[in-house]
Amino acid sequence: NQTTNMGSCTVGGLCNEQTQDLFDLELRTPAKYKMTYDRFPDVFMPTISNSRIGWNFGYTNIGDGSWELQYLLQDYNYNEHFYDLDSAYGVIESVPKDGCELSFNITPTAPVESYTVKKNSIQLENLPEIN
Repeated sequence: NQTTNMGSCTVGGLCNEQTQDLFDLELRTPAKYKMTYDRFPDVFMPTISNSRIGWNFGYTNIGDGSWELQYLLQDYNYNEHFYDLDSAYGVIESVPKDGCELSFNITPTAPVESYTVKKNSIQLENLPEIN
């Protein structure tokens, strides 16, 4: 099994450690995927629409009593169509190192078997669970 890399960085072309953090996401899709429609229950699909696996990586900027969510990386920047079944997908990207607390979010009902998120090669803990 080979991972389809969707990001611009590779292991050989790492980010500038002084000014950037390295974000690394890998997710695995299930071997079978079914959707339930009003008239057609349990329809097995050949692929998974990109709209079903929503994720983002960024930070929340709080100031003056308001908040703003800043996405550094989002799913639709890497996959505009669909995910193949029983496949691994990865994103390796550099993000600015600015002292803000970064967080990863994924749709709780995303049809993925598993996923891992690393920042500077350290796996992040307390990530959102998927159903």
